[in-house]
Amino acid sequence: MTTETKRDLAADLARCEVATEGSWYAGLTEVFVSDGVRTGKTIATANEISNAVFIAEAREGWPHAIRRAMIAEEKWTRLRAIVYTNATGGQGEDINEYDIISNIMDDIASEVPANDAS
Repeated sequence: MTTETKRDLAADLARCEVATEGSWYAGLTEVFVSDGVRTGKTIATANEISNAVFIAEAREGWPHAIRRAMIAEEKWTRLRAIVYTNATGGQGEDINEYDIISNIMDDIASEVPANDAS
């Protein structure tokens, strides 16, 4: 059985943002950063090209994905609050439609790994 650890997306994004600026690209086993003038400076070495490509692509890909996840989580929280308020009239009563929508939302959230989507 595996145990998932909740990621701190803000901390993950901060780590991405302090990495060396510039366009990263992969060589055979090295990752280079270009300053737009020179051919590039080696910033990482990998044991094979697939790892070098991953490192280079992660420089822009991960911050983009993390930002999208943070926006989705915020929208999810707002949507859940809207559904709750509209279904119960803000009274917190048990209403069948609310329960159905809430269960569907919880089912969807349980299919998405990582951070708390409630």
